[in-house]
Amino acid sequence: MTRHERRGAVAILVIIALLIAVTCATRCYRPAVAPADIDSVLLFESEVDSSTVKVIKPAPKTHKDKRSKPAKKRSKPSRSPKPSPRRMDPVPQF
Repeated sequence: MTRHERRGAVAILVIIALLIAVTCATRCYRPAVAPADIDSVLLFESEVDSSTVKVIKPAPKTHKDKRSKPAKKRSKPSRSPKPSPRRMDPVPQF
């Protein structure tokens, strides 16, 4: 490698190292959350939690309509026989 290529490679490695250090530092630093914020967050989460949604089921019908006729059973259409599998040509051997 020439002197300029080495300097460029070192410069790129330094930039990558600085980016990694900055991301680690920003992830480690977390501002303290005020207690009032915690309460509002918990209240919001409890309101939007889908597992606590109550579903109102309709009351089951107790009487049957005597005028309605029972549903007729449909006969299944006959299936055509399965087609025979395709003929497999042998793979050429070299």
